[in-house]
Amino acid sequence: MEVLRKNGVSSSFVFPLVSVASRPDYVSGATFAAGDVKILRHTGGVWNVANVGTLPTEISTTGVYYMPLTATELTPDDIVYPVVIKIVDQTSPKIWDDTAIIVTFKTADDVAAILVDTALVKGYTDTIEGVLGTPVGASLSADIAAVKADTVLIKGYTDTVEASLTTALADLVLIKGYTDSVEASLTTLLADSTTVKADLVLIKGYTDTVEASLTTALADLVTIGADAVLIKGYTDTVEASLTTALADLVTLKADTGVIQGYTDTLEASLTTALADLVLLKGYTDTLEASATTLLADTVTLKSDTSTIKSDLTTTKNNSATIVGKLPLSSDAMAGDLDVKDIKAKALVIYTALPAQTATIASQDDVLAIQNNTNFSASIIQEIIIPVAPDVKWIPISVQLRDSGGAPEDPDSNELTVQMRCDTDLVNYTDLYDELGGASLIGSTTFTPDFYLLKKIDTGIYEAWIKVVDTITEGSYTFTFKYKEATVVQIYTRNTAIMTEAPTVNIEIANSPTNQAVIAQAMRDIDISDTPTTTGSVLKTIIDEMGIIINKLPSGTISDLSLSTTVESITISEMFSMLMAMFNGNYTINTETGMVTFFKRDDITPLSIVKVTETQRERQLLPS
Repeated sequence: MEVLRKNGVSSSFVFPLVSVASRPDYVSGATFAAGDVKILRHTGGVWNVANVGTLPTEISTTGVYYMPLTATELTPDDIVYPVVIKIVDQTSPKIWDDTAIIVTFKTADDVAAILVDTALVKGYTDTIEGVLGTPVGASLSADIAAVKADTVLIKGYTDTVEASLTTALADLVLIKGYTDSVEASLTTLLADSTTVKADLVLIKGYTDTVEASLTTALADLVTIGADAVLIKGYTDTVEASLTTALADLVTLKADTGVIQGYTDTLEASLTTALADLVLLKGYTDTLEASATTLLADTVTLKSDTSTIKSDLTTTKNNSATIVGKLPLSSDAMAGDLDVKDIKAKALVIYTALPAQTATIASQDDVLAIQNNTNFSASIIQEIIIPVAPDVKWIPISVQLRDSGGAPEDPDSNELTVQMRCDTDLVNYTDLYDELGGASLIGSTTFTPDFYLLKKIDTGIYEAWIKVVDTITEGSYTFTFKYKEATVVQIYTRNTAIMTEAPTVNIEIANSPTNQAVIAQAMRDIDISDTPTTTGSVLKTIIDEMGIIINKLPSGTISDLSLSTTVESITISEMFSMLMAMFNGNYTINTETGMVTFFKRDDITPLSIVKVTETQRERQLLPS
């Protein structure tokens, strides 16, 4: 069993013991003596063997044992060397099978890079959050689309405001004409009566004041019209330069609504002024105050627009830097030629072979079990915990085949699985029959928390794991049980669920350019342990190769072996290169353009590629 730990940090380990007398059952109540558990550690330039400091203890009566190791016991003189925990029963006869735990470590460079990148991301995040805020439910792609839509809407509002202000200006000119007519009528009334004349003199004073106020309002509206034109110009500039941003325009839309409200109030005030000259001065004062507020809001909007433009320019420059480090589209075919060549040769071989069948049973992950049934299970080695509210769905695929390689169902006609967290020893129950589907049905044969896998076809079963941000980080053990005749068959697989900095592992888009980069990087590399992905071109090639092998006559199986050479490369190496492209374990340093690919243990480097705008440089690793 191989596990991943951090160098020089104390940690604990959980492992089962398999009974020698009744395999594959576990041993409960095992007693450990000094020397049963030894730790092999490379220190002082040589391998040293010593007894472990603390012997294991059983977890209840499960046959699973718990053992802590100190920081010193987990510190080799060089982290390229693993620490090996050897567990051997010294009694005769032995009670349990010999077993070992291989502990590998993350490199210091990876940890330093994670810390540097994390600090850099935090700085960028703090800067963006300080400028743009962190609204609830913000999403980059969705908010960019909302920004563009709202920008178009704002432009429409601005054009509407400009048109409304133009109309208001015309209305004010008309009002001035009405006011002049009123002034003439009041002058005529003044000649009819001394009392009326005195009242009209007073009215004329009000009218003159109204006229002056309207003149001021007219000037302010002209200024507002000019500012609105300026706002439209800034809005058009923002729309043209906006390539990417995370912005909250809720406040901006609210301000636009306020502007529209002010315009409506202005129009209503002017209409009322025509009907009631006595109250016109009050409405005009309100209009002037509203126009002043509108002008102040316009100045604020102009300032905010300038800030957004500056931030977007910075974001655009950063995006340009990142894009500049990506491979060119013209390189798309460079790394894919090997794949196309392999697929073409496979099709030629397939067409030429006779229609006979033979079976080649060679698979490292297949274990022979009772009644000649072969069991294989596929589970991802590492699962990264998503950030809320995201959810990850992880598949579990299991196959059963008879000695001839044909799919076969278990005698009990049910295949069950239990998922257990080794960190807090709790069974995990979020298991489903398909992505986003219904929960798995509990088993009535095996307990506790064993669930029936969904049967896809004869001998093919699957389940899905739902991973959310609240899941416990740590190692998980999958226990599979089913019956062959009256014998219970038990198999285990392991995975690790962990958090990881978002800038350390970057998921590359499924584009021809990125496929070419991966293809070139993985040439001449041993990646034989890497699984393929259903639906991919390489999975199709491997399936076709399986059909080819099955078509070989029984007397010619040896003619096509893993050591057969095609154009100076063996079929084994050819498959290794194909599998590497689906490993998915890589890190990208966006500053240096270095892409590092790892084996399935996510520690051992396979290849390092430097990607720039003009070159693809692969660094050979020491063998």
